[in-house]
Amino acid sequence: MSEIGNFIFEDDNVKSYIEKEIFILKIKKNAFEIATDLNESNQLFRILSSVDREEKIKIVFLYNETGSMDEESYESYLQHLLNIQPDNSAAFINDIEKQTIRSRQINILNNFIQIVLNVKKLVVFGLQGCIVTPFFGASLAGDIRFATEDLLFSLAHTKYGIHPTGALPFFLPKYVGMNRAQQILFRDDKIKATEAGDFGLVHQIFPVDNFPERCLTELSKLSEHQMNLIRTTRQLLNIHYKEIQYYFEQESKITLL
Repeated sequence: MSEIGNFIFEDDNVKSYIEKEIFILKIKKNAFEIATDLNESNQLFRILSSVDREEKIKIVFLYNETGSMDEESYESYLQHLLNIQPDNSAAFINDIEKQTIRSRQINILNNFIQIVLNVKKLVVFGLQGCIVTPFFGASLAGDIRFATEDLLFSLAHTKYGIHPTGALPFFLPKYVGMNRAQQILFRDDKIKATEAGDFGLVHQIFPVDNFPERCLTELSKLSEHQMNLIRTTRQLLNIHYKEIQYYFEQESKITLL
């Protein structure tokens, strides 16, 4: 990831830039490459920390290119890197090297979630196409989610017999209730955009055409708010997420054996 200036950079996987008071981060390719590469992820975290300290930035907008968080990317990560095949009940990974790789991916994603929860800016996700379990969960750490009409939240973890990462079991019951969350997490299915909207998992749904521009139009309205209003309201809304660290500790004990 080659940084250009403080907040503006681009490489094969990521592009970031600023429009007025909005910091924009676009995931261009396979997001699992970022979530397993320590150098890529650490530099991304440093950028987000710098953004949080920049007073003129009010909103952090993260969105994905279609295909960067989909089932094919997930399958490539699990099969090529970990050699986990569909329906092989691989909930417990015994090979030390494979376990280390998966542990790293989970920890990087968990660190990202904690950063999202702790930044003082409004955090908005723009979700396009198919979004698999880990990034479905991570997106719920944001304040607002925009989605394309073709959005599909894929519960692809069930296909591989592994637990849902991205803190999805932590966040999902807070949106849909425990009973519905249990049904969702154990079903090998997809949640369409309209259903996600009914569940309150996404806030606005836009056509695929000019999706980022449509999101930025909405965000420009939100950026008119005073920074103090954004910061204090967000901190108050996120008070109940203090227990996320305990969740991550328990996840590590239960799953990474």
